[in-house]
Amino acid sequence: MKFFLSAFTSLLLVLVIKQAHADVTISGSVRVDIAQTPFTLRGVDSITGQSNGFLSIAPSLSSSSLSGFNSFSGSTTAFSLGSSSFTTNSYGAANFSVNSFISNNAESGSLLLQSFSSASTNNSVDFSTTSLTSTTILGSSSNAFTFMPQATFATFNTYTSISSEKDGLDLLDLVTKNITTIGLRTRWEDSSGTQLYPSLSTSTVGANTTTTISLTDRNSTTHDWNTNGAAKLVFDNNGSVIDYLHPATNSSITALSSSGSLALVSSNVENTSYIFSPFDIKRVAIFPSSGTSRFVDISGNGTKVAGINFSEGYGLSLSSGITIGSSGISGFILDDDGTLTELGNYQSTNTCNGVGSYDCSIYSLGIAPTSISSDGTTVVGGALMMDRGALAIGDLVNAMYTGGFYWNSASGINLLGDLSGSNKFSIANATNEDGSVIVGTSESSSGMEAFRWTAASGMTALGDLSGGGFHSVALDVSNDGSKVIGYGNVGSNNSLPLYEGFLWQSATGMVGLGRPSTSASSMALAISGDGNVVVGTQGDLESKSVAAFRWTSSNGRELVTDWLTNTGVSLPAGYTLNTATTVNNDGTIIGGTTNTESWIAIAGRGVIYPDSFTPSLISPVSITDQSLSLFSLSLEGAHHIPLKTLQLKKDHCFWVNGDGADKDSDHTRTSLFEIGGCSDISNSARFGLGIGKSFTSKDIHNLQDHSLNGTYIYSELGLTPYSDNVVFTLSALEGNWKSSLGRYYPNAGAYDLSTGTPDIHNRSVKLRADYLNAFSYADFSITPSVSYTKTKTHIDSYTEAGGGFPAQFDEQTKRTTELRLGLSAVKKIENGTLRILLDRYKELSRDNSNISGEVIDWMYFDLEDTSKKQDRNRFGVEFDKKLDNDLIMSVLVSSSSTGDYIDKAAAISFKYGF
Repeated sequence: MKFFLSAFTSLLLVLVIKQAHADVTISGSVRVDIAQTPFTLRGVDSITGQSNGFLSIAPSLSSSSLSGFNSFSGSTTAFSLGSSSFTTNSYGAANFSVNSFISNNAESGSLLLQSFSSASTNNSVDFSTTSLTSTTILGSSSNAFTFMPQATFATFNTYTSISSEKDGLDLLDLVTKNITTIGLRTRWEDSSGTQLYPSLSTSTVGANTTTTISLTDRNSTTHDWNTNGAAKLVFDNNGSVIDYLHPATNSSITALSSSGSLALVSSNVENTSYIFSPFDIKRVAIFPSSGTSRFVDISGNGTKVAGINFSEGYGLSLSSGITIGSSGISGFILDDDGTLTELGNYQSTNTCNGVGSYDCSIYSLGIAPTSISSDGTTVVGGALMMDRGALAIGDLVNAMYTGGFYWNSASGINLLGDLSGSNKFSIANATNEDGSVIVGTSESSSGMEAFRWTAASGMTALGDLSGGGFHSVALDVSNDGSKVIGYGNVGSNNSLPLYEGFLWQSATGMVGLGRPSTSASSMALAISGDGNVVVGTQGDLESKSVAAFRWTSSNGRELVTDWLTNTGVSLPAGYTLNTATTVNNDGTIIGGTTNTESWIAIAGRGVIYPDSFTPSLISPVSITDQSLSLFSLSLEGAHHIPLKTLQLKKDHCFWVNGDGADKDSDHTRTSLFEIGGCSDISNSARFGLGIGKSFTSKDIHNLQDHSLNGTYIYSELGLTPYSDNVVFTLSALEGNWKSSLGRYYPNAGAYDLSTGTPDIHNRSVKLRADYLNAFSYADFSITPSVSYTKTKTHIDSYTEAGGGFPAQFDEQTKRTTELRLGLSAVKKIENGTLRILLDRYKELSRDNSNISGEVIDWMYFDLEDTSKKQDRNRFGVEFDKKLDNDLIMSVLVSSSSTGDYIDKAAAISFKYGF
């Protein structure tokens, strides 16, 4: 996996990212492999871990630690708080006191309350005049929560036996497009599911200010445990449209650059995000030493990506304290030069005065980016916020929330606020070209509502479509910020909400884009930079039977498949694209996902799939490997015996060789025919020269169709400078081949084919040493040998023809070095010789140039040649038969093993001495 931009050198990203990104090492051009176990994005459904929510926070609001408190029925009533208890001494209007009690929570620490007294009336305990001191939750960290003395509860038994839960994902909780955020909303409910609301009142006695909390329904009726049952703190789960519609998809296109030549892909199977791109040396991903990271958006020119990092064990617990950034969720920007910029966190310090001064600061526990501006200067998203002032007085609903934010290098994290004015919930989903306009979703007095934000006007509510419950979500904005798209609730079908995509402009307001039928939905998910094209999905959201659409003011809403057909693309019957998630600047390129994989649709050309299209571009690797196999056959087939070892009665020879190989492991067939001659130039030297014609082909159905056809020259010089038993041989082979390369790739549900005919040049040099008849075993004479071979293969640049996505490839070069150790055992038999061969080939090095070029009129690419060094073993049997005194026929049958694959070869040779 590699990074991008052809104008820049490819970079290795070895990013060791823990809770904060750190120890970034960047060097060279090396692939980073995926080595990540699957993960599930955890929403924040628990702070304490044990109590599954904001529980065990003073006054120990845990179903396990506060129970059994009933109305006062006598002068002495006891109730338990955790493992301890206290006793009231009187009731009614009389005062009572509690000397001390402690509630223990093994995971989250302890709650210590000391010496307070108050009055009780009407079966409730009113602490409005309470004097409390040193009230602290003691965790293992000094950063644990502090419960401040000025917090009281008007009806203590309101909180008796409370519990908490995390709600399952509901359609109404879809607030983002392509990433499950750390969005968090909390609410109180009674036993029947009716929502309860915290009611706060303050009173001042002398210099002390006390806040009293109770729970009420919409009619301001105070909730009471005795009559209404136990209250429950509910955490809403916020999710993304894509995760909801395609929870098991292999991958999805989450963003496109302005030109559409860069696509950001999120892969569930590989548990990573990567750039599928013109400038991609395959894939670039960030893998922290623990946890995982995802890219969420890419700038218009593709030079920056925004991402989110989840550290291992992210989440919140009292045992580690709740501090700035303590959720283990953080945001970053990664530049094309490898620069990593952390977005940091938000903090606003403040001190509140009540019964003493206490911490009222507001800060973020984590940052989750959702989008980056086209110019790369601004990042927006959602921040998991902590309001320590609300927490200190026990206002659990308002203590923790998600706040929309924007980031720039000048001012860091800035909060957008929300439409309710009380920091309940907001998230920024997109920003325009320069970051001046931000859109998203916020909780308002009416419900969940789309917003548009500018520095001058702040957050402006965009309203809702008519019909259905009040619910609207803004997901994207045009480059100039004048057009906003998203979807709103317009009704229901069998109690399930129905949605309709919208386009908002200041002149018209929010206008629906239509739906396929009254029982179906549509969702607008992205808008082109020029604001003229809207894309999304439509259909039955419950069954997730949906189809991608493309909308323009002139053509209205049409299926992406119909748009492709209208631009000249031939599609198979029944072909479907489910969800369009992103679109380039002028609307001519659309990205999306199906239930199985991501796709990119281009007007007039078709639909390709990043997970399968990129591998097709490395097809030249196959042709270079074929040429290496062909050279190996030329050097190690009939020529496996040096010419100098031939026993000639005269000084000259003539030979004819025929070789063939069948490589089942990759469906390759190779053959050659060669003629040549040799001559002794001295008693210790023999020179040979031959010319040959060779052919190799590879045919894998709908994957590869390659062939080479050309001629070569073979030369050999054999020497015996020291002894007739020690033979040194220098061989050289050089040839030129015409090739035919067929590159298959899926296009719109069928296989497409683009072909090219590059010229191939090959050169090999081999140095060999043989020790003839070094020793004997049984009736065999044993000859050990060793050889060292260097080979260079060069492919000229070429341009493909045919298919929807032909490519132009730059020239490529591959260099290899190989060491061979061999033994041959020779035995004289009637009218000939039997020879047994054992060889071990070890590839010492392989230097591959990148495979670069351009998918014509679309994108540049720079892919790594991932072919590896290969070692092999060979076993062969050869029979030499003397046809007359000067003519020998040799037949060789051999088998080579590479890993688990067995390849077969045969050679026949006629040598004539004269």
